[in-house]
Amino acid sequence: MLCAGDHAGADGVSAGCVAPCPSDRVDGPRQYASIMTKDIQPKAKELGLPHFTWRLFRHWHATLLGDASVPIKATQERLGHSRPEFTIKYYRHLTSLSAEKAAKTASLAPRKTPQAEPNLPVT
Repeated sequence: MLCAGDHAGADGVSAGCVAPCPSDRVDGPRQYASIMTKDIQPKAKELGLPHFTWRLFRHWHATLLGDASVPIKATQERLGHSRPEFTIKYYRHLTSLSAEKAAKTASLAPRKTPQAEPNLPVT
C-alpha cells in the first residue's frame, strides 16, 4: 500500500501519494524502477545525497512520520503492514530529533525528591 492520495494530477503523476501508483501515466505506464533510475536517483545525486532506493525511501518516510509524532497505527496502515509491531521493529528509527524530543520531555517532567518513609512500629 504505497499509494495514499488522490490520483492523476495535471502532469499525469499521482498527486498526494508517497510513492508511484499503478495508475501513473506519462506517455504510457511507468515502472517503479524507471521512476527511480530516471527521476529520483539523478535528483538525489544532484543534491549530494547517497544512492537512493525504494527501501531507503520507505524507511525515510516512516522515520519522518515518527519524528512528527504520527501514531504508530497510522504509520503501520500507510506502509501496509499487518501488525504495528512489525512497523516498530523495522521502520521506527531513533533520530537525533526524536532523541532530543525524548530528553526535553523527560527534563520537563516534575521532579520529586524521594523522601524517607517514616519508621512505623512493627506489630
